[in-house]
Amino acid sequence: MTLQNEIQNWAQQKITQSTKDPLVNFACVKNSLNLKSELKFEFKSVARKLFLEAEDFRKNSGVETLCFVEHLVKWHWKGEEILTPIFLTHVSYKKVELGNCIVFTPQPESNFINPFLQSIFRLQEEDTLEDVKSAFNREGIAFEIHETSELANVHPYRINILRELQAMAEMEINPSALSQIMGHDKNEAKEFAFQEALLTNADADQIKVFKTLENEDVVLQGPPGTGKSQTITNVLAKALGQGCSALLSSEKSVALTVIYEKFKAADLHHFLCFYKGKQHKKVFVQQLKEAWLFLENHVETKVSCLQISELEIQQLDNRLARLNSPTAIGGMSWWNFKELLGDRSLDEVEADDKLPDLKDWMACKEEINFFLQDEFFKVHKSWADLPLLVFEGEAQLNDFIQNLEKTKTKLELLFGKELSIKEVQDQIRYSDFIHLFFYDEQLIPKELLVKESAQQKAFYRTYNSYSKLVDEQALLLKERDNWKKNISLSEIHAFIDFVESEKGLRFSHFRVKNKLKKLTHLHYEAIPGGLQNLKRLEEVEAKLVELKAKLRKQNLPEEINHLRSLKNTVDRSKSTDDNVLKSIIALTDDERIDLHKKSGEYRDLRQFFRNYFQVVENDKNCIAHCDELLQTLPFCFTVLPRIQRLDKAAKYAYKHYENLEGIELRVVKTAWLKFKHLNPDLAQFDGEDLNQSLQRITEHIAEEQHTFTEVLKDKQKAKFEAFNNLLSTPAAKLSEEEKVLKRELRIGKKILINEFGKTRRHKSLLELMTSEARHWMKAIQPIFLLNTFQVADTLPLEQNLLDLLVLDEASQIPFTHALGSVFRAKRCLITGDSQQMSPSMYFERDTEEGDILHHASFQLKSLHLKHHYRSKHSELITFSNRHFYANELQVFPSPATKVPAIEVVDLVGAMMEKGNKIEAQALAEYVGKLIAAGQKDLGIVCFNEKQLKLLYKTFTPEQLIYLEDEANNCFIKTLEKVQGDECRHLIISTTYAPNKDGEFAMRFGPLNKVGGEKRLNVLMTRAQERITCFRSFAAKDMKLSTNTGVETLRKLMTYLEAYKYDGNIQLAEYLEQTADNTLCVDVKKTAHLDSRELLTQHTVLSARGWSLSYRL
Repeated sequence: MTLQNEIQNWAQQKITQSTKDPLVNFACVKNSLNLKSELKFEFKSVARKLFLEAEDFRKNSGVETLCFVEHLVKWHWKGEEILTPIFLTHVSYKKVELGNCIVFTPQPESNFINPFLQSIFRLQEEDTLEDVKSAFNREGIAFEIHETSELANVHPYRINILRELQAMAEMEINPSALSQIMGHDKNEAKEFAFQEALLTNADADQIKVFKTLENEDVVLQGPPGTGKSQTITNVLAKALGQGCSALLSSEKSVALTVIYEKFKAADLHHFLCFYKGKQHKKVFVQQLKEAWLFLENHVETKVSCLQISELEIQQLDNRLARLNSPTAIGGMSWWNFKELLGDRSLDEVEADDKLPDLKDWMACKEEINFFLQDEFFKVHKSWADLPLLVFEGEAQLNDFIQNLEKTKTKLELLFGKELSIKEVQDQIRYSDFIHLFFYDEQLIPKELLVKESAQQKAFYRTYNSYSKLVDEQALLLKERDNWKKNISLSEIHAFIDFVESEKGLRFSHFRVKNKLKKLTHLHYEAIPGGLQNLKRLEEVEAKLVELKAKLRKQNLPEEINHLRSLKNTVDRSKSTDDNVLKSIIALTDDERIDLHKKSGEYRDLRQFFRNYFQVVENDKNCIAHCDELLQTLPFCFTVLPRIQRLDKAAKYAYKHYENLEGIELRVVKTAWLKFKHLNPDLAQFDGEDLNQSLQRITEHIAEEQHTFTEVLKDKQKAKFEAFNNLLSTPAAKLSEEEKVLKRELRIGKKILINEFGKTRRHKSLLELMTSEARHWMKAIQPIFLLNTFQVADTLPLEQNLLDLLVLDEASQIPFTHALGSVFRAKRCLITGDSQQMSPSMYFERDTEEGDILHHASFQLKSLHLKHHYRSKHSELITFSNRHFYANELQVFPSPATKVPAIEVVDLVGAMMEKGNKIEAQALAEYVGKLIAAGQKDLGIVCFNEKQLKLLYKTFTPEQLIYLEDEANNCFIKTLEKVQGDECRHLIISTTYAPNKDGEFAMRFGPLNKVGGEKRLNVLMTRAQERITCFRSFAAKDMKLSTNTGVETLRKLMTYLEAYKYDGNIQLAEYLEQTADNTLCVDVKKTAHLDSRELLTQHTVLSARGWSLSYRL
């Protein structure tokens, strides 16, 4: 099925109206007045009912349902004879004479044909009665026209939804949020970036919403009091800052009003188009005019919105992350370190970096304690000096014991029993270097190895001369190969003298050449040089003879290769430990020879000591140490698994210290010093620093929110001025597109100025948005606040008309009512709570389509808000948190009060004619006392309409005036209609009770229906500070039920009965009350170690009157 076909099916369901709908059949209207006689009525009976109905729709849905009905058409529809209204006229109303009377005033300019007839017969809004008759005749439908002048609530806007669906079904729809929600193609809208700044505070959950919404459509599940309004306010402000157009829509007018008031508090309401329908066009135009004048008069501040707080949050996050790192201090987190240290002081403790780090210490602490406590091992610790490989298994330990016995025997043979380990190691070390004193098994003169000695210097001089001469000799010897016979030194001199004489000038004479050819292969020109080389060779060989004689005298080898090896030995001796070298030099020749002979035997000892005796005390007797090991090691077999769990550092701790507490303090001190060196900023960071950081961030956020407000004003001013500048720019300087825009701006400005000057018959928002004035509209008020019925009657039906759509209280929006809004938007944020009540289809009782939140949650990305801000006492939200939100809501406590947050008033009431008179009287008396005390923000809720009527009858006229005065912010409602409201003090009449015969029927009206339990959730999430419940039955009076709503009511009664107030407040695990109105926050125990979470807690708890401190 195509998307268009699916939309058409929804439209068909809408068009099949119920004959119980007053727009279809006026005969079903229960409350109406005949206006022919008068327009003023006493505030009672039918007039009062009409007023209350109209007020209920106006407050909840923001629509005016009260209409004057003129002419009825009698005809057959769906096989039933009906009376359908033809002409409707909006009617305004107001109380007069101190509320004792009400005046109804029809508004003739708003007269229009019944939208139901328009949709059925394709009539126009402005058609006449004759047009209606022609339509019936054209369809061949028999009818009768009856004149009437009746006043009734008919809610005509609903038909706009039908017309919009029909239009969408005939349009081409590109992949969008609409297609995705309806299970078709995914939204392909490009991502867009929001402003980083905030208009109101935002917690981590809300920040996540902003980030996600930049890339995709979002469903936001926000239980009551979790900051949905804050989130929406920030989203719209960010969109405004980005220059985007947006629509906020809801079924309930109060939801729109809440957001409008938040913008008004920031003086940004000028940029919101809060349109309340055609009958309020005058008010709308006046607000538009005020916005125009505001922008004209606004002086740009030209401030920049620097996000200093964000940088500080990141810095604090970094600090907290480092503290929370599992390896922050010695292999454990800061919090575990602090817990381990406890109240112990490190001032007098010495560090030891050979001990285990903290993490390893905690792992081996128990094992070390065992060895320190064991009677044998706390005395015999020599085994701890051995490496881990000795204890890898029983076989390895056996092998070592055998090897140790052999080594001990060898040590006794070589050194006797008196040498210490150091002395033995010295002997072994000497054997490592004794080879330096021998060449070709002959002793080298020891003086030659004394650093910088005269003998050593003389040797280097002799060696250097000898080496150079040998190298030169090797080069010159090649010259002899050029001569046919050996020439004596005297002959060489004679030839040289001849060449250098005058005769030599004729050296080229052929007789000379012939003579030389017999002596050499050289060319005659090379012969002088060759003779010189022969001469130098003779000289070098003579010097070598002298040097060899000198070497023989020093008992040094004459061969150059041997001499070079000796020189290398002398070189190595220069890098040898001076003490070792001096010790060997100090030995006699015989001792050195003896040591040289035994060096092979020492080789095995050297490896043994290197492997097993590296960490043993040097002054310990070597043989005694071996004996101790041989005595101790057999006992190690029984504790071998424990030994295997100890590393080198753990064995060091056991070996060198006697007390476990002392070891632990040294481990802690060592870790702390290292941490302090690497993290000097964190080492000084404490709870007071954290408190100051959070307070500083809070102050910066407040400053940035104010700055952001000014930035938004400047941006709107800049857009407004850009249009005005374009109007004053000569056409020659403009492109063709700019010329077209300039022309439309000029016409649009004239339209708006004309509207500003009118007193009546203003254009509607739709008329303005489809005219040239739309450019100015989007520039001045780019954010629209409309209920779902007004969207269809206000904004052009155009895909991607708006950048952003926000649907609030989406669980109350019927699926079809939201489709048009979703169609118009590039990006959607759908907010609501699936645990709240579903749409209340007052005029469409036969329709069952579900809500937009339900449909969208299966197709779009879902996010959740979990910080509950409304209830100042956790007891108020505990029931809903437990039974509806899986205890996932985080609640912030308030200081204790003298009165309990929940009060139950038990009565012996009786249920008669669906009402409980005794309960109504008790509640009225109680509320009367509150009114007498001047208390405001009261919410009164009863469980059915009959009880509501009883309450109205029971209250005095003065009390009703007080409760209905908007300044007192009170309400009296049934359970069905309380969603969306909140109050400081909620007063409940549970209504139901046993009858006069004492029989208690398990019939609880709406609670028995599917989803009835959600009504109780709505009820128990309205109160900010107190709940007082009047009841005439207890949990024991109710039977266990399979009906979810009834069973939830029984659980609610059980919860109320179990509640006992002892003056103490319920605190989260991470909070500790240290004094009156003072809380200590244990940062380690907070659910999420995150600076934004801490900031949220700090802000909320401070606002609730707590003085805060922090424990790190």
